[in-house]
Amino acid sequence: DQLYATRFPAPACDTSAVDFGREVAVVAALGDRSNGCYGVSISCIARRGAALRVQVTEVQPGPSCVCTAAIVQPVHVVKVDRPAGSADFQSQTATLNCP
Repeated sequence: DQLYATRFPAPACDTSAVDFGREVAVVAALGDRSNGCYGVSISCIARRGAALRVQVTEVQPGPSCVCTAAIVQPVHVVKVDRPAGSADFQSQTATLNCP
């Protein structure tokens, strides 16, 4: 519900695809960004003992990019089997190379 709190009407949030007894939803979110060229993706999830290591890639516009003039809130959600421990997030930034 919080993910779509600023949208009216909010789309239905169907969490039935995740069995929260056995799985978790891993979320990478950037918050507000100034244009539509920003993005985020969970590029890799690996188990490290009882924990998860989550690799996140943030995409930002390059200097020659022409982007939509809209505030966006990039988000990526992935479900995985429930770990016994915590999750460690590591991030990297990629810049769009626009012609």
